[in-house]
Amino acid sequence: MKEYKENIVMHPAILWKRVLAYFIDMLIIGVITSPFSIGISNNNFSDMYTFFSSNLNLLRDLIAVEIVIAFVALLYFVLLEFKLGQTMGKMLLNIFVMPIDKAKGFTLNQIVLRNISKVFTLLLVIDTSYIFLRHTHQRYSEKISGTQVVQAFRRIL
Repeated sequence: MKEYKENIVMHPAILWKRVLAYFIDMLIIGVITSPFSIGISNNNFSDMYTFFSSNLNLLRDLIAVEIVIAFVALLYFVLLEFKLGQTMGKMLLNIFVMPIDKAKGFTLNQIVLRNISKVFTLLLVIDTSYIFLRHTHQRYSEKISGTQVVQAFRRIL
C-alpha cells in the first residue's frame, strides 16, 4: 500500500474571493454600526445641502457619527486580522492575511497600515487599483506593510 503525504501550498488569494470577503465584512460592519446611522437621510444632495446649511449643529453631529463608524470599521479589520489573521469575510472564504516575512510574524503597525485605506473610499480605490499592476495581487498598502492575502491549497504527494 502506497503512503501519501499532504503538503499545504500558499498562493495569493483569488481576486473574486477577496472582493466577496470585503463585501461580507462591510455588511457585518453595517449591521454593527447601524444604531449610529439611524436618522441619516437618503435625500438628494440639493435637499441635504439646504437642510444641513440651516442646521449646522446637526451637520457636526453627522460628521461625528461618520468618524465613529470609520473608527469601528478600522477596529474591526485591525483586531480580527491582528489576532486571527482573518476577518469574518475572509474566514467564510478560507483566505487569510500573512506577513511576507513569515519568520517575524505580524506587528500591529503592519495591520493598521494595510487597513487604513479601507476607511477612505478614494484612497481605497487608488490602493486597490495597484492589484492589477502586480502579479502578487497585493494592494499598495499591503506591499508597503509587508503583508499579503493568501489561500491554502492541499497537495497530496
